[in-house]
Amino acid sequence: MRITTQIALPVLLLALFACGDGTTSPLLRVQRSYVLESVDDLPLPATFESDDVTLTALSGFLTLDSIGSTTWVTNVHQSPDNFGDGNFVTSIPGEYRFRGDSIEIGYFGRCRDLCIENRLGVTTDSTLSLYDPIFMGGSHSFRYRLVNSVP
Repeated sequence: MRITTQIALPVLLLALFACGDGTTSPLLRVQRSYVLESVDDLPLPATFESDDVTLTALSGFLTLDSIGSTTWVTNVHQSPDNFGDGNFVTSIPGEYRFRGDSIEIGYFGRCRDLCIENRLGVTTDSTLSLYDPIFMGGSHSFRYRLVNSVP
């Protein structure tokens, strides 16, 4: 009887934790377009020092589509530039998931090539604030304004 209790109690606890609240909700899918307004509460163009270069976020946008994909684009100027005209674009495709008013952007499957942390954020009716732990040489907070939404 003691062995049965020793096995049953951990199995019961595991089952309770695995089930959560017993409800499942479908993934929220939307079509939205956002335009970048500020980085770390600095209006664009927002400038940052990174190692021995200066990086300036000039503009950007973020899109969410109805199948769960996202594209995050930021136009950046680098000075001094040893590689060309000093302007470059970062374009990061991924997926998104909502949990209430929180959003996670990145990859949710197995990591294939380059594994980077997912970005976490919060949405309101008209904005999206997104935290990126690695962009432009450090951790930064991006604030976007909603410009288009399809129900």
